[in-house]
Amino acid sequence: MSPTPIEWCDETLNPLGWGCYGPGGTPEAPRRCPWCYAHRQARRGLRDCPLCRQFVPHRHPEVWRAADKWRKPKVVFLQSMGDLWGAGVSDEWRGEVLDQVQRRKQHTFIALTKQPRELVRYCDWLATAGGALGLAWRLPENLVVGTSATCQSEVDQRLGWLRLVKHARRALSLEPYLQPVDLRPWLRDLDWVIVGGLTGPKPFRPPSEWMWMVVRECRRAGVPVFVKDNAGYGEVIHGTPWGGREHGGNGRGSGGSL
Repeated sequence: MSPTPIEWCDETLNPLGWGCYGPGGTPEAPRRCPWCYAHRQARRGLRDCPLCRQFVPHRHPEVWRAADKWRKPKVVFLQSMGDLWGAGVSDEWRGEVLDQVQRRKQHTFIALTKQPRELVRYCDWLATAGGALGLAWRLPENLVVGTSATCQSEVDQRLGWLRLVKHARRALSLEPYLQPVDLRPWLRDLDWVIVGGLTGPKPFRPPSEWMWMVVRECRRAGVPVFVKDNAGYGEVIHGTPWGGREHGGNGRGSGGSL
């Protein structure tokens, strides 16, 4: 476990390894995003685990041992190289992960998904059947759930589902931010917005007017906004729900995202 290059978190943790079938994808017919940083890293063969190199969801419960060594509270990007609510991840695996999150109340975990509809289904299942199975009836309080989007249609579809998740803090990650979006209809349902550009072989930095529109509306609504360095925005804006600051960050430069 090493410090993450992603500015808005202190650590990343992947108890389900490296692996994702993409939005709407299945094990039989993956639909991975063409710009996926995690898939690109997996194809480089950087892991000893064969399933990580194949980029399919699987279990790595041993990673929690690293979290037990953290002395100070941290902000953790949970399953940064996959999707906790994606295809190929069973409810049993999700329950195991959330149980470990619940046990580490001193840390704040952020889980982003491109499948918020599945997250809603899981939360409904917890509320109705979880108690009978000895599970908590809702998500851990130290978990922030969010969705990723690149354009207006994805924002509208995915936030339409995310707003249905009750008793949780909600976040939106606009990364890579590929088309201008209007967040005004959704900001009342959000606790945090992250904005970033596209990294990799064909990098893309959102035009400044797109960035200004998001930053302006977030500030008007009182929603913290964090602009990643890879967006190339002229102003340093590092707002967070837990610090309230708009300047600073962990000083480790820009990194990839799911």
